Amino acid sequence: MKLMQKSATEMDSLASSLVGLYFSLERVYEAASEQVGISAQQAQLLCAAGWKSPALGEIAEALHCDKTNVTGLVDRVEKLGLVARVTDPDDRRVTRLELTEKGRASVDRFHVELNRRLTRFDPKLKVDAESITAIAGQLREE
Repeated sequence: MKLMQKSATEMDSLASSLVGLYFSLERVYEAASEQVGISAQQAQLLCAAGWKSPALGEIAEALHCDKTNVTGLVDRVEKLGLVARVTDPDDRRVTRLELTEKGRASVDRFHVELNRRLTRFDPKLKVDAESITAIAGQLREE
């Protein structure tokens, strides 16, 4: 059944379930990052920096925060040797982030730990990963 065809009560229940799922996943994310020795925000930044060499503004957009917050966060992970600031070769006004070897290793360890924590859910639950991925993609676009 499509979402638009559901009753208000069903939609309220769905919204409540999604909020609960968000908070549950946030706890899993925090525990996985803690296991690797970084904060959840640092893990988010490192994962975002791993897509490409993003500009600080792109990182702020991905993390849904102000660019000034990202600057402080980048300062901290740079001191840990996890990222390097690089001047954009096409526009010297733009600073981009690149993962260092140590940063890439931290992201890899974080993904392993996150996957380990997520795979502990009951295997009898039938989850259509393709549908979840599609929904997540649509939500990212909003």
